[in-house]
Amino acid sequence: MKNLRLSILFLLGLGYTFSFAQHSGVMSVLLKSQEYYDTHSNLSVDVTYKMYESYESSKLIENMNGGFKTVNGNMYCRLGNQVQLKNSKWCVVADGTTQTMLVQENRNTKPARTPLGIDSLVNLYRETGIIKDDGETVTLLFSKPKTASYTVSRFTVDIEKKSGRILSAVLYYAFDLNNFYEDIKKQTIPRIEIIYTNYMENNSSESDFHESEYFFISGEKIKPAGAYSAYTVIDLRSTKKIH
Repeated sequence: MKNLRLSILFLLGLGYTFSFAQHSGVMSVLLKSQEYYDTHSNLSVDVTYKMYESYESSKLIENMNGGFKTVNGNMYCRLGNQVQLKNSKWCVVADGTTQTMLVQENRNTKPARTPLGIDSLVNLYRETGIIKDDGETVTLLFSKPKTASYTVSRFTVDIEKKSGRILSAVLYYAFDLNNFYEDIKKQTIPRIEIIYTNYMENNSSESDFHESEYFFISGEKIKPAGAYSAYTVIDLRSTKKIH
């Protein structure tokens, strides 16, 4: 697997605010969810990621476990062999499979509080709606992307009504993944299921989000540190150097 895992991690780590009113019922649910994450800036959540061969198939292509943590806008996300860190100064993605680390300054001052950046997605879709409400969980549907180039044709999100916690999401991809997998020889347009469990509040400290666990700066160069000392660093600052 090449680039898809990176895009999934960035998707998982985005924060959100809501500025639309496409559907009053949807808006009410999303505001409840926003309230939860706004008032719980210190969270730890377990993540399970499952990719299936097609929209309806039960054939599992990939199954990964991970976790998501936030403290005061700092964000840490682990999925399989890849880790993403975002603090007030830096964004880091470390991939254990390729032994590569991407480092960039954090130019986005908006804090990351939620494991799924809904607002970065909903504004790309023409239709939203509630497709299920069992009294405990609400399922939202977002469909008909505004641009044909967007990689997800539709997605659903399960949100706990009482708390506003995001419980799961299903993404239906719009394109063939042959370019992302070396071992797939036929057209594969998958669905991805992401499940969030074991919410724990006040379970992280700001020391968990310090960049020194990943790299240090020597002169003008970024050098990998500690457990990542053998990694190749791709410097995505304005100079874009590779070390």
